[in-house]
Amino acid sequence: MAEISVLQPAGTLRLWTPAFSIITLISFLIGLVQLSLSTNLPLYVVGAYDSTSSAGAMVGAFALAAMLGRPFAGQIIDRLSKPGLYLAGTALFTAGVAMLLYQGSLVWLIAARIVQGLGFSLVSTVAGAMIADVLHPQRLGSGIAIYTVTGSLANALGPVAGLTIAQSFGYPVFFKTILVTSVLTVVIIPALFGRQTGSRHIASEHDTESLPIDLHQADASKSSRQRKISSLIEPTAVAPASVMLFLAITYGALLGFMPILAQTKNLGSAGTYFAIQSGAVLAVRLVMPALVSRLSTLRLVRLAIGLLIPALAILIASCHPILFYSSAVLYGAGFGLAFPLMNTVVFKRCPPQARGRANATFYLALDLGIGAGTILLGYMAKWLQLEAVFVTALVVAILAFLVAPRLLKTVR
Repeated sequence: MAEISVLQPAGTLRLWTPAFSIITLISFLIGLVQLSLSTNLPLYVVGAYDSTSSAGAMVGAFALAAMLGRPFAGQIIDRLSKPGLYLAGTALFTAGVAMLLYQGSLVWLIAARIVQGLGFSLVSTVAGAMIADVLHPQRLGSGIAIYTVTGSLANALGPVAGLTIAQSFGYPVFFKTILVTSVLTVVIIPALFGRQTGSRHIASEHDTESLPIDLHQADASKSSRQRKISSLIEPTAVAPASVMLFLAITYGALLGFMPILAQTKNLGSAGTYFAIQSGAVLAVRLVMPALVSRLSTLRLVRLAIGLLIPALAILIASCHPILFYSSAVLYGAGFGLAFPLMNTVVFKRCPPQARGRANATFYLALDLGIGAGTILLGYMAKWLQLEAVFVTALVVAILAFLVAPRLLKTVR
């Protein structure tokens, strides 16, 4: 499959090009499938296999596989065709979804989640690089903002749609529905990028003049990375990534165990909870530019983590749907603010030539927090009451609130 062209004429500056539109659509569909699975599989495992600890493993296995696959994806992106890798990632993810049609053992389900995680790590890593390829540099900020908003929409719609289908028609219909959605992503990619071969890259004089310098820097950076044992760990990103690790553990607790808690205590719909949470994420990101212009990054980080603490406390104490759903508002606002803030801190701290490695370090911490944290919390749920999972998540959030100012003390 031929490589796509990257830039448009400066006079055009189109945002919604066919390539950008399709990449955004595919990422939305993949997110829709993934979030609906993360919400439904824990309930499915508890009902079909009577195993609370394995419910956490359904989320954790996916996140850990995504974490392990990301370094390999980062190593091969610059060597092979991005559209080809994008197709391979969606095909691998779809194969993992297809495995769910066979109701095997819990080991089989975990294997399916591992395949899905590996495919997702490739899709998400390549997609980020392709977004930068297909957009004009002057539209990159707007494009990335829209791209992340589609993820929030998938987070809002996926759990609701998945739970509705599973509860109304049963899990076999649910698995078939998400498989059809996944297959659609595989079909779209060749249809799009097969038409991109005739376009050419248009470079400005500035691009041409800076090309030798950029190539020299790239060669030096590549040589340096080859001498390192771990080429994906950027030291300047370790502190913000560590904060994100704490927050990811709390997010993993919600993904893996909130649906079970809601069903056990009859608090309300988990799908509605996620929809409200995603609505809060969208709302806080709309007002985020105004907040950034008025408050320092460190104060905003404290505000974000400070919202997560009462959110988890209310969830633990919930005995009524009003409290349950108010927890979703607070958690969505807190996590929706914290994630882009910490990602921004990563880019502020790292040198320009290390942005890729810094971003990889950040996402590795996110994957590790969700994956390992959820698996450990699953074993806690097996031996203790389910509320102990969220008490632990609350303690982790409090630790993050106390530790973050020290780790980020050089951030303004």
